[in-house]
Amino acid sequence: MKTFDANPLVPEHLPASAPDDLERVAAGKPATALENFITLFGGIWLVVGLFIDGYAHSEIIDTETEDFFTPWHGIFYSGFLFVALAISWIVVRRSDGGPARSWVPPGYGWSVVGTGVFAIGGLGDGIWHTVFGVENGIDALLSPTHLLLYIGMALILLTPLRSFWLSPVNGATWSETGGAVASISITSALTVFFFTYVFGLSSNWPQTLPFDPITERNEGAVEIGLASAYVATMLLVVPLLVFLRRSDLPVGGATVVLGVPVLLEFLAFDGEAIALLSIVGAGVLMEIVFRLAAGRLGRRRAVIAGVGVGVTGLWSAWMALTHSTRGVAWMPELWSGQIVMCGILATGLAAAVFTPPIPASVSGAASVNGEHDHCGFVGSTSGPSVEGLV
Repeated sequence: MKTFDANPLVPEHLPASAPDDLERVAAGKPATALENFITLFGGIWLVVGLFIDGYAHSEIIDTETEDFFTPWHGIFYSGFLFVALAISWIVVRRSDGGPARSWVPPGYGWSVVGTGVFAIGGLGDGIWHTVFGVENGIDALLSPTHLLLYIGMALILLTPLRSFWLSPVNGATWSETGGAVASISITSALTVFFFTYVFGLSSNWPQTLPFDPITERNEGAVEIGLASAYVATMLLVVPLLVFLRRSDLPVGGATVVLGVPVLLEFLAFDGEAIALLSIVGAGVLMEIVFRLAAGRLGRRRAVIAGVGVGVTGLWSAWMALTHSTRGVAWMPELWSGQIVMCGILATGLAAAVFTPPIPASVSGAASVNGEHDHCGFVGSTSGPSVEGLV
């Protein structure tokens, strides 16, 4: 009988999968657990500093008197200084007289690039604030220098995940996958931060406004509510699916990946407590389905079913709690349609990510240098069995 932990999607030779060109030239010794932890700690420092700065921008900063040099920026940029020095130390300590590419551990190539991008964005941010002032609204999430910081941060935060992805580890315990789970969780939180104005779990005010289809009263609010729910679904589900492409999650891992972004949003931007309750319930429901269905349906179908059921449960709970606390004024077609559409969206994303492999008998089946791609992983044709995918 198949179990979820058997993980038929991931072949044992996964590290031989073709990485991108930048990681291909990162030929140094693999990073140690301590090095990955230090990098992760710096990433967490960065993300916490970012949310503190976001809170300050929305609740504390007076744009008429504030300049670039604030305590909030100090927390944020000191986090970058720490992680930049950590990555530099990890690379330099491998210098042995060989070519520079041999100094970079697998998974750290993009980290070096991210450090440079962030440094450029930080310098530009100081100039931008000096010339144009300090933002305190949506404009702060869209300024060019802040978007450079976002790109640089994402490349840095994903380092422990990339390091794990290219390693021979194929287990699903917290000791084996914890750093990678934390890595993708804080990266998801970073992305949610930059999309907070369309993150449907952050606010339920659109659902409290009645819609009149004849006069089209509050139609704009309905559109905002629906679109924000769809965006939130994608932002939360995609990181989870990315991780599941590489490995099973440890017990509680789905709840962590889904919950960390919502928790930080709640703390920084005075979010809705019902979002926390709903996301925890969704994570638990998702993991139950993963494990109960894997033995009967196979891992691929279990993941698709778990994600679909979990997201449907998320928005069902969220809508019920919204109704009990503030009252849902939408007609049944709207509130039920939001729930079902989010479930369909999540199921479709999971099905698209976990597509069955192209049969080897198909002429010209997806291959790289003659090696077939099993569910997105390029490597030996002795990859995961078709039985576990269909």
